[in-house]
Amino acid sequence: MKNEEAWESQSSNDESLVTKNVFINGKMEERVIALPKNYLMEQPKDKGKLLGSLDKEKLLGVTYNFTNPQPFLDAGESLVDLNGKEIPANTDWSKVWVLCQTPDTFWRVQMEDELKFVQVNAFKSVQEYFQAIGSSIVYSRQPNKVEQLGIAAQASGDQVYQKLYDFAKKNGLALNAASLYLGVKTKGEYTLRLMTGDTSVPEIKIGRPVEDAQRLYDAIALTLGKNSAAKRYPIKVTSYFEKQHGIEVVEMALQLIPAARIAIYNQMGCEDKEVCLSNTIGKATRL
Repeated sequence: MKNEEAWESQSSNDESLVTKNVFINGKMEERVIALPKNYLMEQPKDKGKLLGSLDKEKLLGVTYNFTNPQPFLDAGESLVDLNGKEIPANTDWSKVWVLCQTPDTFWRVQMEDELKFVQVNAFKSVQEYFQAIGSSIVYSRQPNKVEQLGIAAQASGDQVYQKLYDFAKKNGLALNAASLYLGVKTKGEYTLRLMTGDTSVPEIKIGRPVEDAQRLYDAIALTLGKNSAAKRYPIKVTSYFEKQHGIEVVEMALQLIPAARIAIYNQMGCEDKEVCLSNTIGKATRL
C-alpha cells in the first residue's frame, strides 16, 4: 500500500477538515494542518503500540515548521489533512498551513492537542519546500541499537540493560555481539518501551557473568584480534566449548592456536570461520 493510500484509508466520513490549535502572534488560533498528498512520511509499523503508552508530559518540546499552501496551489499539487482527506479547492486557504515533515514532528503533530512552538516559512516553490526539509534532516538519525540500550537503561533503571550497554561500549561491540557475550536475549519492542520509562516488560536475565564475558572477549581479542572478537562467530564457538570444558580450558585452547591458523582466518582463507575455529579449538582442548 502506498503512503498516500494508507493515509486516505484513515479518512473520516465527517466533511470537516482536521484542525489544530497553534500558538501564533501571541495567541492560540485554529488551523487546518495540511500535508502534500504525494509525500507522506510513513508511520513506523513496529512502534504503533507505543503511542498509547507515552506520557506527553515527558516529551521534549519541538518546533513545528510550516509554510503557506500557495506554492502547492501554484504547482497543482493536492494537499490532505491529518486524516488523509483531500482539501477541496473552495477552502479558505488562509486557515491552512502545510507541515514541514521531519522525524521529530511528523508523528507528534497527530497526538498533540496544541502546537506551542511554531515557525511559518515563506517558500517560493514546492521544490524549495522539500529542499529545506532535505537539508534539515540529511544528517539526522535515530539512536543506534547500542545507544538505545543506554537510553533504555537510564530511563527505566534496568540493570541488565545497563550492564549490556556498558559491556558493548567498553569493547566497541554491536548489540548482537554484546548480547552473545553476556548471554542476553533482548527484544526491540521491550527496548523501545523501556526507553519511555515503561517497565512493564518481561524480566531479562544475564546468562553469563560480566566478568566471565570480559575474560572470553579478552582471550578472543588476544588471539584473533579485536576485529574478529567483535564478530559473532568467535563467541558462539567459545560459548559451546565453555559449556563443555569450562572457561579456563577455552582460554588455554585459544592461546594454543597457531599463528598460521590465525592468519588464515584473517585473510579469509577459511570458507566457514565458525567451523574452522570450532575444529581448531576442539583439537586444542584434547591436548
